[in-house]
Amino acid sequence: MTIGPGGAGARTPSSTPTVYLHIGTPKSGTSYLQGRLSANVPALAEQGFHWAHPWNRQVRAARNVRALRRGHQLQPGGPWRTLASEIVDWQGSTAIISMEWLVRSQPHQVEAAVASLAPARVEVVCIARDLARTVPAAWQEGTQTFRTWTWDDFLGAITGGRGATDPHHTEFWSQHDLVDIFRRWSTAVPLERTHLITVPPAGQPPDLLWDRFCAVVGLDGSSFASPPRDNASLGMASAQVMRRLNVTLREQGLSRTDYTRLGKHVLGKQVLPERRQLEGEITLPVDVQQWLSHRSEVMLEELGQLPINVVGDVAELAVPADATGRGLERVSDAEMLDAAVAALAGLVAWTARREEQLIKEGAAVSTTPPARSPPATGSPSGQAMRALRRLPLGVVRRLTRRARHR
Repeated sequence: MTIGPGGAGARTPSSTPTVYLHIGTPKSGTSYLQGRLSANVPALAEQGFHWAHPWNRQVRAARNVRALRRGHQLQPGGPWRTLASEIVDWQGSTAIISMEWLVRSQPHQVEAAVASLAPARVEVVCIARDLARTVPAAWQEGTQTFRTWTWDDFLGAITGGRGATDPHHTEFWSQHDLVDIFRRWSTAVPLERTHLITVPPAGQPPDLLWDRFCAVVGLDGSSFASPPRDNASLGMASAQVMRRLNVTLREQGLSRTDYTRLGKHVLGKQVLPERRQLEGEITLPVDVQQWLSHRSEVMLEELGQLPINVVGDVAELAVPADATGRGLERVSDAEMLDAAVAALAGLVAWTARREEQLIKEGAAVSTTPPARSPPATGSPSGQAMRALRRLPLGVVRRLTRRARHR
């Protein structure tokens, strides 16, 4: 969806828009920024800003770029080229693309993505926070996305204890080694047009990250509505429960699609995050904290030699050598049992509310055993009922409306 710009943000026919590519990093407030931009599309357009809505258009475009193989071209009519053409034709002054998957783009992918935006001026925005907060956040996020790695295995991969070729090691540092990220993107965008925004430490005003982002892209977002935060982290016991649940569900052959709908979006994003204050946040072992402290020192020294624009303070990315807090290994079985019971109760309550909502919409779905024998597993009616239960609510609503009017 595109909404035409107002006069204040319109550009002259001879000018081209400036495109800000917010490329990541993961777990640095990206969901918050994307949610706030998506919640204020008309206000953005009034200031001449293009923001592709719904946001999953940008997700598909980023996936398209990341799938590009060396020696190939981004196809006209594909998700990225379609979005790029829309931006080039935009009559406003500015466009923003925000998708953290772009941070792992390789040079040939960077060059193809930037070239497709010509003749627009492209600037890169990268947001980062200190590694002491990033590493635990990345692991617990993995427990919400069907991953089964243990905390110790993950730390071993991050620090190179399992070898520099370990895929988890490569994946993590391709997303969080800022020097490597900026050098890859500099193959198509000069470093002078690259912006590093640092995530403020805990205790700072809640809108400070938003204000820093707005300052970089030239947006007056002071009156923009702030949507509820929907990507909260898990506490220590809940993350352990999610990981163990993932192991069991994988053994049972559950598909990633089915897991994402209930495991991630219900348990991981709605039910268990409410326990984080009770359980406490995940903290690093002392030896890992010291390793990351040294790694961050080296990275920040190299960053200081790059001609990038820093908004915030690079000191906010430093990692202290001493670790504080209770380690994950000290979480007891009793604490995990409490989290598991809370997860089960939350899922049952969510399911009950969901069924009540479906019934009100006219789709009578029940999990209670029927009076007569259910349809055979392979029968058409049995397949239809299973398919109905898997349908998104919006689809069920449309099917119900059609049935009413027949």
